[in-house]
This record gives sequence, structure tokens and C-alpha cells, in this order.
Amino acid sequence: MQAGERNNWIAWLRMYAEKPYSDSVPQPLGFMFSVPLTSRVERCLWINICEIHGLSQPCNVATMLVVNGHPLAQSSVVADPGQTRLGSSSSFFFGGLPPIHHSICILVCNMDSEDRAPIGLLGYSQVPVSSLCRGSAYDGWFPLLYGNIPTSDRHLGTYLPLAANVVPAPRRTTTKRTETCKSPGRTKQRKGTSPISIEQSRIESHCGSIDVSAPPSMPFRSGDVHMQLWYEELVILSPPFYANLKSVLFEEHPTLVADLVAIAPKSTDWLVETMAKIALSNNSAVSWIIEIVRHELEVQAVHDPALVFRGASIATRAVDALMKVTGLSFVDHMIGDIVRDVVNNNYKCEVDPAKLQPGECIEEHWQTLAHLLEALWEGIESGVSCCPLIMRQAFSGIRRAASAFYSEHGAFEQVRYSCISGFVFLRLLCPAMLAPKSFGLVGRHPCASSLRVLTLMAKGIQCTANLTDFALKEPYMQPMNNFVQRCTPKLKRFIDDIANDDVAGSPREGVGVPDSATAKGPPGDKAGLLVIDRECELAALCAFVSSSSSAIQTAIASGKHQHFADTCPASPTAYPPVPRQ
Repeated sequence: MQAGERNNWIAWLRMYAEKPYSDSVPQPLGFMFSVPLTSRVERCLWINICEIHGLSQPCNVATMLVVNGHPLAQSSVVADPGQTRLGSSSSFFFGGLPPIHHSICILVCNMDSEDRAPIGLLGYSQVPVSSLCRGSAYDGWFPLLYGNIPTSDRHLGTYLPLAANVVPAPRRTTTKRTETCKSPGRTKQRKGTSPISIEQSRIESHCGSIDVSAPPSMPFRSGDVHMQLWYEELVILSPPFYANLKSVLFEEHPTLVADLVAIAPKSTDWLVETMAKIALSNNSAVSWIIEIVRHELEVQAVHDPALVFRGASIATRAVDALMKVTGLSFVDHMIGDIVRDVVNNNYKCEVDPAKLQPGECIEEHWQTLAHLLEALWEGIESGVSCCPLIMRQAFSGIRRAASAFYSEHGAFEQVRYSCISGFVFLRLLCPAMLAPKSFGLVGRHPCASSLRVLTLMAKGIQCTANLTDFALKEPYMQPMNNFVQRCTPKLKRFIDDIANDDVAGSPREGVGVPDSATAKGPPGDKAGLLVIDRECELAALCAFVSSSSSAIQTAIASGKHQHFADTCPASPTAYPPVPRQ
């Protein structure tokens, strides 16, 4: 399933299966609403299974994530996990989870070497959700238990029997434990500890003294798994609660995000992405991005037009979020076919003499690479008509703002192309070529040889987007200068088309999310926007502001961020309370 098709499915589900608001919420102090406030709970889980240690036999291993007895995800198969980290395929994020009545279970399975199907259970580890501090990250080792699957997950045993020849693992040199806090049902994590339940700790202690010469009693510890996890239960209030917040963020002070980033620089990526999603779902994305671009041009004043929007800034992150939400189908239409062709075929395109294998002909490789580059550019040119309207409007506004700023510096002609090519090519198409699975272009990660071909193709596109050529830095790439020079006029025409000042619609028209109750027909181009849960993003932002209230008050007192003095209450206790379960 491609990314655009996936977004269409999610959009349909969101339109006809919205989560109801149920529990009543008291009116916050100082806030009066014409309708009663209700709430719903969003449960989110991120878990990264890093490494497995101590298994008694080398085998092909995969991990399976089970919630409430139902398998939700399975990692790719890794041989000999004691020597190899499991990698990115064992990192999972889930939102909108149902209430978790039992522990989350991680199953470590022995996989068949041919069809890669599970043939036996090597061990399981339970994550005690009730003992986790909400919103806290954990990083530690969990014991793998070998024995009967817990009652809540018993039906998994019907197709996942216990693996044979599994023996207790040797005792780890460092035993990690937890201490219970004063409040019931919570655990406190110290440095180097993990949230292992008390029952698992007793099992780990017992298994450390087992006499392996005698038949072990089950369950016993068959190994250990290193996991990182984060669990949150976010209470989301009904839309009227967030009306004033949206007005402040996108009408009264659209550059307030810059002050928030200055106060919490470690949260920059999350803050900008969250604000961009809220703006997209609030019909304010284009005007908000243009205001940020103008503010950034005035504050940073990059005098070299070749460097404008090349670094990581608030403006570039905001446009990145816009493109990745609304432009996945656009990317697939432009480069999807050629990327899948490269991934599925073993092309020989190495042109670096230092990396050539004996007997390979570099001239033949250049011919193959040139053919692929031509096919790539034809796909890019054919995608002009598929560029989403909201992206066209954003590019048009960015181009006008950058051109107005740099016209005083005599760099109008160069910046009107470089300011857009940096976004479309360097921040969208090139990353999609280097990580095609992340953009939904392919279903598996490309092999090393295919990734090398995509990297060489991306180099050509990147050089063209920079309006330059290959110089002495990579002399072996200089034969590609002919392609770069031939495509430079085409690149300018492409940018003129997608950033045309005459694009239909105003920056605030036609770019929002239709109300799910009144929307008719398929989501179409707005499917990416319908993936956004607006109230969920607003609730997360409120929780962040509430937790950062002391830092905000310090910023107000210092006088460095004047916007906060007008938009934030004088006392942290005046913030609307964020309910917690």
C-alpha cells in the first residue's frame, strides 16, 4: 500500500469512526463556555526493541508486540541477535490504543529460515503499563520468561508453541530493579533501571540460582531484552476549550513558536511539527508559514542567497511538516516508479573508481546512470500538475517574501529559484530517494547496491537544485555536469509552475479540513490533512505549555520574550488545568 492510498484509508476511518467525547469536565477557573466540556483519552505507545541477550541457541529471531492479547506488530527477522542489534524495524509507535487491561507483551520468536514464519516461542517479556509514569521515557533491560503464556494472551499459544531446547540464561552481572513510589500504581525510575514488575524481579532472582543440571521449573528466564519505551494517556477536551489558544497561535501572535523554541530548544522538532499540524487542520498553515518566513528573514538576515533556507530552522521545519503531511502522493507520482525500478533491479552504476569491482566497466555504468537520471527527471516534470494546492500557495508566498527581502541586495534572480528548490528537492525528493520506505514508496528497505544507485541519482538532483555543478570536491562526479547543465532550465520552469503567483485560491482558501459530519465523497487531496487529530495535537501542546510554565514565567521576568507578557497569565496557577487519569 502506497502512502497516498494509506492516507485515504485513514481519512475515511476518521470521517466515519470518530472517537466520542464522553466524560464531563468541570469548567476551568476563569473560563466560561456556552456548551459543557467533555473529554476523551488518547493512549500512545512508543517502544524500541534494541537488543536481545543470553539466548541459549543461535537462531533466526523476530519480535512480536502483543496488546490485550492481540498481535499489533512484528519486526523483521534477524540472525543471531546476540551479535546484531535488531535495528529500526523493531521500533513501533501506536496512537489511539484502547484501554490496556493487561500488560503489554513482547514475544521473542524463533523464525523459520525459509518462509520466515514463527515456529516457536523463545521467551516473552511483560511491560507493566500500570507501573509506568505517564509521559516518562524508560531505557533498560527486561527479563525474557520461558513458559506458559499468560492467561490474557493464552490464545497465542494455539499457533505459537514453545520452542525446544531452551535452557535458563546465565545470571546477568548487573541486576536491574525498581523501587515503588509512595503513590500506588506508579514506579520511580533511577538511572540505569527499568520498570520491571515485582513479580518479574522475583522470577529473575529465583532463576539466577537455578541448578541447570536439574530440569528447570517453568517459567524461567531464558534471556534478556533491551527496550526503550514511552507511554502516555493524554486527556483531550472538546473543541471549544481550544478556541482561544488557536486564536493566539495563528491570528494574534503567529511567531510565538519562536519564543517557545527559545525556551525549550530540545523540543524544537516536536514543537514546530505539532504547531504545523494544528495550523494545517485550522486552515491557517499558509499564512502562518509565510509569517514565520518573513520573521526569520528579518531576524537571521542571511546575506548569501545560496544559503537561504538551507539550514535547520523553524521555517524549514514547518515547511517540512507541511510537505510530509500533504505531499506524499505528489512524491510518489514524481519519483515512485523509478525508485521502485531501482530497488527491484540490480543495476550496476558505481562510478567511483575507488569502489569499482574487478572487471567492471565505468563507461557502461555511466550510461546506465544517465538513463536512470533521464527517467527520473521525466517523472519530476510530469508531476507538476499533481502538486497539492496548499503546497503551491505556500511556495508562492515563500517566494514573494524571499524575493522582496533579497531584491534590496541585488540577488533577486537567484533567490527566487533557490528558496524553493531547497524545499522541494533537498528536503523532500532527495530524502525520499535515500529513505524510500519511510515515504511509502517501497515496502522494504533497499539493499546496499540499490541504495548506492539512489544515492548517486540524488547527488545529481541535489547539484541541479543548488544551481551549481560538480567541482573539485568530487572529481569522479564531473561527467554528470552535462546532465546538471541540461536540466537547470527545466528546473527553473518547474519551480515557476509550482510557485506561480497566479495560483488559484487565497492562502486561507481551500486548504483546510472539511468537517467529518458534512464531508461528501472521497477525501481526495485532503486525505493527508484528515490524518491529523487536531484536538489531540492541541491537547499535547497545552500539556507542554503547562509543564513548561516555570520556564515561561522566567522568560517573562527576564523581558527577553515580550510576546509571553501579552499572551500568558501572570501566574502559573492561572493556566487551565490539564486533567490526568
